[in-house]
Amino acid sequence: MDARKGIAVEIVCFILAFYSSNIVLAASKKPIDVKGSNLEPIAFSRLVFRPQEKPIVDIVPKEISVNITDELRRYGYNIVGYENLVFGVDKSHKAKYLLGGTLGVLDCDRSARIDYEVCHMAIAWQLYDPKVKKVLYRTTTRAFLIKHFGKAMSYKSFYRLISGNVKSLLFRHKFVAAVRKKTQSNQENSLVSIGELKSCNSKLLLPKDMNKAMNGTVLLKTEGGLGSGLILTLDGLILTAYHVVEGHSAVDVTTRDGRFCKASVIRRDETQDVALLSCPIKFNTCLPISVSLPTSGTEIFVIGSPGNEDLAFSVTKGVISGLRKIASSPKSVGEFRFW
Repeated sequence: MDARKGIAVEIVCFILAFYSSNIVLAASKKPIDVKGSNLEPIAFSRLVFRPQEKPIVDIVPKEISVNITDELRRYGYNIVGYENLVFGVDKSHKAKYLLGGTLGVLDCDRSARIDYEVCHMAIAWQLYDPKVKKVLYRTTTRAFLIKHFGKAMSYKSFYRLISGNVKSLLFRHKFVAAVRKKTQSNQENSLVSIGELKSCNSKLLLPKDMNKAMNGTVLLKTEGGLGSGLILTLDGLILTAYHVVEGHSAVDVTTRDGRFCKASVIRRDETQDVALLSCPIKFNTCLPISVSLPTSGTEIFVIGSPGNEDLAFSVTKGVISGLRKIASSPKSVGEFRFW
C-alpha cells in the first residue's frame, strides 16, 4: 500500500511540475523537414475565430498572422508576406497558395482532483489555390495546455496553443505533399502536337449547328467537383483543363446523350492548364481545333457546365475583347487552340 502511495505522489509531483510551466501537450513530434526551394510559395491569409454552435465570426488580430507567418518561415517553408513590417514590404501577392484557419474550439476543463485545468484548442486549416478558386487540402489539428485553475490565459499561452496547432499541421505528410512543387517529368512532352492527332473533320456553322457542337462536349466528374471537356477525336481523346483533373489519374465522363466512361488522364500540363484524357468508347461527334488565333471582335460561343450539373451542356455567347500574352508561359503555348 505504501508503495502505491509513493507512486501516486510521484505522479502528482510530475503533473504539478508539468503544468506549472504551462506546457503545450500537442504536437510533440517534430514537423517534417522540408526545403523551401522544393515548395510552392504560400501566404498565410488569416485566422478566424468561430465558436462552436455560434454564428459569431471574429478575425484574430493581425499580430497572430504575422507570428504564424514567421513560424512557417522558420520551419523552412517558402512563405511570402510580412517581409518587412518597418517599411511595409509585403509580397503575399506572389503566393501560389493561401493558407488560413478557423479556430473553432477554445475551452478549459478543471480537473476534479487537483487545482489545474486543461485548455484545448482546435483549428480547421484550409489550403486554397486562388487561381482555380479551389480548396486543395483540409485538416483539423488540436493542441492542449495545462495551467493553474482560475489563472487568466495570457497572450503567450494563447499563442503557444496556436503554435502547437501549427506544428501539428506541419507534421502531416499530405499537407507537405500539397504544397510541394510538381515534378517537371510529367510536363515534358505533355502536349500532343496537332500533327499527331487524327484530325476532326466536322464542319460546323454556328449557331446553326449548335446542337451538334454541344454533342462534341462532355461532362467530367471527380471527387472534388465537375468540369467540361472537348471531344478532340472520335476514337476517344478529350481535352480539358488541368485544374479539373488535378490529383486524379482517372475521371468520370458523361456524354450529352447519356453514355458513360471512365477516362484516363494521359497527358497534363499545369503551366498551360491543359490535360488530355483517353476514353474507351467511340464518340459520334468531335470538334475541330484551330491553328490560328481569333481576332478581337470575333463572335464566340462557350459550351460547358458552369457551377453545377443542372447547367451541364449549356451555352453562352460573347466576343473576343482582346488577346494577351502571358510571359511566364512556355513557347509551346498555342499547340492546342480551340475556339
